[in-house]
Amino acid sequence: MSENTPQPAAPQQPQSTQQAPAAQPASGAPAEAPKKKKWAAVTALVLGIISAITGFIILGAFTAIPTVIFAIIALVMVKRGTGKGKVMAIVSLVLVVVAMVTFVLGNNVRAQKRAEREQMAREAIQKCESKEFVGAYYTEKDGKRYCAYGGWLYPVDNDK
Repeated sequence: MSENTPQPAAPQQPQSTQQAPAAQPASGAPAEAPKKKKWAAVTALVLGIISAITGFIILGAFTAIPTVIFAIIALVMVKRGTGKGKVMAIVSLVLVVVAMVTFVLGNNVRAQKRAEREQMAREAIQKCESKEFVGAYYTEKDGKRYCAYGGWLYPVDNDK
């Protein structure tokens, strides 16, 4: 064959300028994947923080219960695929544990302080009764009898 003879061209595919229409919902808005919600995880985290901060008082115990409820709701939503915030839910459960430990420790400290105050009151009353100590004496206030010692008044008669 000679160089001047035309060569057959490769078959070309017809090009279409039209694209297939995208599936759209009836409202005319583009189709989107459903948004995952994390309201339960955020609520659990906020309540968990409040619970951990106020754990040493009774308020921490009251906020711990809803924290656990919202954390479980968040974890169920994550498992179903309708929500997110698994880490926040787990952190809130850890904060509940911190709140409960703080609550127990706070109660132990309060009980120990109360026992110390009661012991000091018994010692002061014994000093008042023995009359050996110059700074310890009995006094009455509002119809009740007290032992005055060290700048404090200790009730003697608790039944009045």
